[in-house]
Amino acid sequence: LELKDLLDGEHSASGSFNLTSYLHFGTDAATGKLALLVDHNGAAGGFAADHTIVLSNFADKAALVTALGLGGSPTDADILNKMVANGHLKTDI
Repeated sequence: LELKDLLDGEHSASGSFNLTSYLHFGTDAATGKLALLVDHNGAAGGFAADHTIVLSNFADKAALVTALGLGGSPTDADILNKMVANGHLKTDI
């Protein structure tokens, strides 16, 4: 997934970033599949998803965690970082 043009300010001038301010995992109401919920401005005023990306190959977050080879109980940040590291998620960071 390439989200470079979708996210606004996902890193600060100091170089730090927190993708969990912009991206949450949820369930798509129409399909029941895993969805990546996107708040383009990073939860300014509270997280409000303005885009939903359905990850149709995954029934739920546990299936994604298994596919990424993550053990234990990873946080959303752990999952997003692994997706970035593996090249599955591209942002400006």
